[in-house]
Amino acid sequence: MMLKLRAKMDRQDVAVKDWSDASVVFRDWIEKNGYGASNLAKGAGDILDMGKKVAHVSYNGRVWAANGKEII
Repeated sequence: MMLKLRAKMDRQDVAVKDWSDASVVFRDWIEKNGYGASNLAKGAGDILDMGKKVAHVSYNGRVWAANGKEII
């Protein structure tokens, strides 16, 4: 799997190793920029594998599979 975390506010995707890494990277990005939940554009926190959304990191750092089940 080649996972990428979408950070829409920065208009960039960031390579991540796994679900836990995506959670940490997303929370760090939010903290670094001082974003609140309302600052995040649609799609921010999406985790992509070869361009397809496979999961999502919510504002609080939890990771959810595309089917809505919590991963971590």
